[in-house]
Amino acid sequence: MTPEDFFPELARGVARVVAEGDHGTGFLHHSGHIITAAHIVEGRNFANVHFERESHQSKVIAADQNRDIALLKPNEPLSQRIPSIPLSSASPLAGHLVYTWGFPGGVFHVQPLLSVGYLAGVHEHIGTNGTVVERWYVNAAFNLGNSGGALMLREAAIGVISRKVAPLK
Repeated sequence: MTPEDFFPELARGVARVVAEGDHGTGFLHHSGHIITAAHIVEGRNFANVHFERESHQSKVIAADQNRDIALLKPNEPLSQRIPSIPLSSASPLAGHLVYTWGFPGGVFHVQPLLSVGYLAGVHEHIGTNGTVVERWYVNAAFNLGNSGGALMLREAAIGVISRKVAPLK
């Protein structure tokens, strides 16, 4: 594998999302909205998104707690200056190489960091409202702060990082 296999140019479309002290990752969709994890912005109307050295206030316009996904609308258009990350409807199988660009906790770099792993398996989860949600498990070094980042298969997002499952002792 080479660094080019992880499409580093797409990292420019990844943002640090900060909402009243909570932080995570988000990414720009071609619609001009930011996709992130709902638990980062839960109970809040606004969040700040930081792309490299630019900061933009954004309004929380939709959130689905069962799927842990939220949509933010920046107060100004971003898609002319910042590359969006394409979405894919692909359903990868266990063993596929996946990755994310993000801002894991304790890391305050301007640019996101790369985490790489393999899709380990899929599990159906029943949400609080009875909705069946498919969760993908990845054996990568995702940490607090990676939540909201795009789970990438080649050059497109196939999901959103939601949480870390730590091994039991």
